[in-house]
Amino acid sequence: HGSGNLCRSRGTDQQLSAVQYHLTMARYDLEQEHIQAAEREIWSIADLPEESRAEYLILRGRIAAKKEQYENAILYLQQAREVEGLSRLLRRELLLALERCYSETQQYKQAYECAAAQREL
Repeated sequence: HGSGNLCRSRGTDQQLSAVQYHLTMARYDLEQEHIQAAEREIWSIADLPEESRAEYLILRGRIAAKKEQYENAILYLQQAREVEGLSRLLRRELLLALERCYSETQQYKQAYECAAAQREL
C-alpha cells in the first residue's frame, strides 16, 4: 500500500468518490470550525489520485492556517498552485487562503499579489 508511486496514479471511480467524500467532509468541518475533524478526514485518505491532489493540498493549507501554522500552510498552498488546470473555484479558494497566510506573516507584497490575482479570476 505504501509505495510512493500510488500518489501519482490516476484514480478509479471508486477511489475518487471515496477521496471526494473525505475532501468534502473536511471542507464542511472547516466551515464549521471543526479543525480536528477536518484533519481526521484528510488523514484518512490512503491513496491520493492525481485528480484530487490540488484540492487536497488546498485543504491541508487551510487546516494549517486555522492552526496558525502559516509557514506550513503557505508551503501546501504553493504546491497546490503548481498543479496544472486548477478550476476557477479552487484557484479562488487557494488565492484567498494564501493571501490570508501572507498577511498573517507580514508578507504584504505577496498578499497584495494574491488579492490582485483574485480580481483577475
